[in-house]
Amino acid sequence: MRSTTRAPRRSRVAVALATALLLGGCGSGDAPQDASEEEFCDAFNALTEVGGDFDATRDAFADLEEVGTPDDFEADDRAGFELLVELAREADSEEDAERLADDLGAEEAGQVSGFLFKAAATCTDLPEGLPTDVPSDLLDDLPTG
Repeated sequence: MRSTTRAPRRSRVAVALATALLLGGCGSGDAPQDASEEEFCDAFNALTEVGGDFDATRDAFADLEEVGTPDDFEADDRAGFELLVELAREADSEEDAERLADDLGAEEAGQVSGFLFKAAATCTDLPEGLPTDVPSDLLDDLPTG
């Protein structure tokens, strides 16, 4: 059953960017896997500061890719990271990304949400071990920045 609640714009863009990758090819996996938590969190938190500007969001994802992830990210969380940064490269516009978001598969959505939960737990005071199989319509209701 599809939720009729509209996701906050920033959440929809992130998911839409992730979907664009799924339709456009696999991630390269070339981003560093040994970033310091401070560098990672600086780049991750910059995503919340770009507002709704599509080009600024793409640039923030490029910066996040350059930094990479800390080495304690699990394989599925890392896969979610790779999906998001590759999507940012592949989407041509916000409208394109939003249109593609409807095709996100359950496994990929789980990887993306796993990455987002791991990143939030790493960069905020959220406790580790949050569930990563939360329905996506619930994720849309989480407060952003």
